[in-house]
Amino acid sequence: MEIQREGYNAADDISLNSETREEATYDLVEYYYKKYVKKFYVAKKGLGIKEVASEEEANKAIEMDKITDITDGVNAMRKITKYEPEIWLASLVGNVVLDNSQSWCYPNWKSYPLIPYFAYRSTQKLKDTELLVQGVVRGLKDPQREVNKRKTQTLRLLNTSANSGWIAPKGVIVDKDAWKDFASSAGVILEYELKKPTDAIPQKILPTPLSQGHEQMTKDASDELKTISGINADLLAMSDKAVSGVAINIRQRQGMVMVQKLFDNLSQTKRLLGRFIMSIFNQLYDTEIAERILGEKFIKESFSIPVMKPSMNPMTGQPEQVPMVGADGKLVTQIDKKLVSQTINNILTNSSIGVYDVSIGENANSETVKYGNFMMLMDMSQKYPGVIPAEVLVDESLISETSKQKIIANIESQKEAAANQNNQPPNKTGG
Repeated sequence: MEIQREGYNAADDISLNSETREEATYDLVEYYYKKYVKKFYVAKKGLGIKEVASEEEANKAIEMDKITDITDGVNAMRKITKYEPEIWLASLVGNVVLDNSQSWCYPNWKSYPLIPYFAYRSTQKLKDTELLVQGVVRGLKDPQREVNKRKTQTLRLLNTSANSGWIAPKGVIVDKDAWKDFASSAGVILEYELKKPTDAIPQKILPTPLSQGHEQMTKDASDELKTISGINADLLAMSDKAVSGVAINIRQRQGMVMVQKLFDNLSQTKRLLGRFIMSIFNQLYDTEIAERILGEKFIKESFSIPVMKPSMNPMTGQPEQVPMVGADGKLVTQIDKKLVSQTINNILTNSSIGVYDVSIGENANSETVKYGNFMMLMDMSQKYPGVIPAEVLVDESLISETSKQKIIANIESQKEAAANQNNQPPNKTGG
């Protein structure tokens, strides 16, 4: 554990609210750490291992087991003692500990609630451990500095050579200061005097051309940026060749090989984040939020019950509740709000309902890539009719979501009409 001490003195531990410190500012430092706590368990063959709150409860459970289960000691209940790490959070201002308690997400999440992303991670034994974990831009810093340096030098050379000076015989220039300050200005009028017919007219000194070496070094550093990062022209959509969307898709997939490790590590981070969210699920959502996320359509389909109305049973002569039927011949339903609330609360509070896994999926964002995927699906549907549903083709197309929903609804209605027609008996005609 490291306590921040720089910028504080001993008086900070006593009077943080002193009148003499009205203008003083303090840093709030929060850090997570592992605290090893003694835990007690009781174990017995056939019953498994169970955690108990204290050593006294463990001893009581063993004594009760001896009374209720008289054995020769082979299958007797035993006590297990072990130290387990707990995640704690400490808050400090200077050397003053404001809070030191168990982490807000423990024991649901038995690790630090910090989800890292490591672009590049090495397991080599390096003396400089800082190099074991590197970000995306770590290897790009030196080439970027080279580009910035050469561009600055090129710009300085261009600015200093803009007013390169003039050359003339001695005494020809009338006002040397005006020539020095305004010779390169637009619209300026400068005078010179030829004292002899053989005197030469003032001539501008040709500026030094831009350095080709600087330009080449800038280009080399720019190419190094692309090579180190693995980003090519196709991934940047900077290809100047007129090629098809399928060809661009193939080239982009080939270019993705260089940066695949970055996305694999990002998927791992997303998976950890997903598991963390699942562990604190009941702290993030309540019944109202869960209902909004589930949506009115899902709730209506899953929690609708028939509306009952009183009716007299002609067989028994007793009143009873029967489902209400609408004018269209369909049952009248309503949402059971109590069942919705009970189901959601049960899922949020009961951690033993199920164990969930997290799967990370990546979707194509580029319009060209989406079009390439759609064309591949079309080719597959033509080669293998009936394998790919029409709804999938519509969903993978680039049309608007509203049009997709209308088309899919029309396809479903046609399927339903065809199914009803097949179930009807054939019409019989007679003469």
